[in-house]
Amino acid sequence: MMKNPASHEIQRAMRQIFETYSTLRDKDDLLDIVVLTTCDEAQRSCFQEQVARKRASCELPQIPFYVVADPPDQKLGVGGSTLHVLSELMAEFGVELYNKKVLIIHSGLSKGHGVPQMLDLKLAMYLPLCRLLGPGILVTCADDIETYCLDHASLDTLWHPDTESLGRADVVALGHPSPLGVGRGHGVYVLQGGGVGVCGGGSVVECVEVLQKPSLEAMRSSGAVFCRGGGGSKQEEEEQVWSDSVFWLSSGVCRRLLKWYVENRPLSGELDAYAHILPCLGARMETAIPDDYTDYRAQMLPLLRGASFKVIALPQSKFYHMGTMGEYVANFNTAEDFISELGIDRNTSNVRGKVELVNFSICDCPLRWLETD
Repeated sequence: MMKNPASHEIQRAMRQIFETYSTLRDKDDLLDIVVLTTCDEAQRSCFQEQVARKRASCELPQIPFYVVADPPDQKLGVGGSTLHVLSELMAEFGVELYNKKVLIIHSGLSKGHGVPQMLDLKLAMYLPLCRLLGPGILVTCADDIETYCLDHASLDTLWHPDTESLGRADVVALGHPSPLGVGRGHGVYVLQGGGVGVCGGGSVVECVEVLQKPSLEAMRSSGAVFCRGGGGSKQEEEEQVWSDSVFWLSSGVCRRLLKWYVENRPLSGELDAYAHILPCLGARMETAIPDDYTDYRAQMLPLLRGASFKVIALPQSKFYHMGTMGEYVANFNTAEDFISELGIDRNTSNVRGKVELVNFSICDCPLRWLETD
């Protein structure tokens, strides 16, 4: 039984998303390009083989898939790896790249036989976003899962080319209501008006500041904290922030960032999109002075000056991090909302005493999540 009543709505919405995805596997109109990144060539070969098997089994949409490895002996970070992918795609497509919708799944820290199934989940989860956003790149990581309810009425109102919503945005991100503890370990969006008026199936809100792994004091002093009625007796049980996850960069922003990358590669250090790129956005950063920063923000600020940053705030959504084994095991075994929202059925068995299979069925679609010798 789900502890959170809102999970019932999220479960319904996620089932609809997965069912829609299952009917679109033989079509190519979801995205123009999907890219998986890897930490080295060995992992790249492994991923290519797994993608080829899924392609041969007709388990993937008819979209071009690329697997791109980071350059040898370089730790690029999410930001650097994103720009490296853009440079590789530019070499193949030229300026036509800026007319394409690209999904980049950073999976350099994820290995093994679970990758193709996470790929299915990522493709399915972002179907609504693919329809909302124009040419550009949608960036996500393979160590998190977002569940959400974004109704069709909201979809119809979020995209208006002639208004101040997504139609004129340069950067768009998803925001999820999360406990302060989640905010301390991830990115936090400070929304215009505090984001307290967000309701229904999703709203587009101007982001005024981005905090990265902030302290409780920083979250409160910046206006990031808001309260949601939950019937709790303690204030901290009701306090929440809008945490980050997937984000989209328009073709215009990609042009600027790629030009900088070509002129400055190889990078001298890790460029983290969440710590160095997104925090340069927002109305409060318009007057920021690059010389006040000693990291990549000093170079990113001039490139992103004036960029419109919108957050699709999803009040009925959850952010689940899978970056550690503890988080992975907890989510799939004890997180009742997570299991229910994804419609997971668990089945563990042994084969000849050598291989342990943990099979999950998501919305009646059997997936093998873990296979170990």
